[in-house]
Amino acid sequence: MVVAIILILGFFFSMLYEIWIIETNKVEILTLYSYLDFKEIKEVYSACDKFMSNLNRGSLLQETSS
Repeated sequence: MVVAIILILGFFFSMLYEIWIIETNKVEILTLYSYLDFKEIKEVYSACDKFMSNLNRGSLLQETSS
């Protein structure tokens, strides 16, 4: 019983740590966008949008070869 409680607490704190790492990475990525001009943000958005639409269509090889 005690071992189960210790394992559950360990997994819980491990999950909280991973969530904290993900959130700090998101903040760091969003602060990078503050250094870009609006035009550059539009270019990055259009490149990501093109990549995602090609990925959804299944043409990943076409995207990586260009």
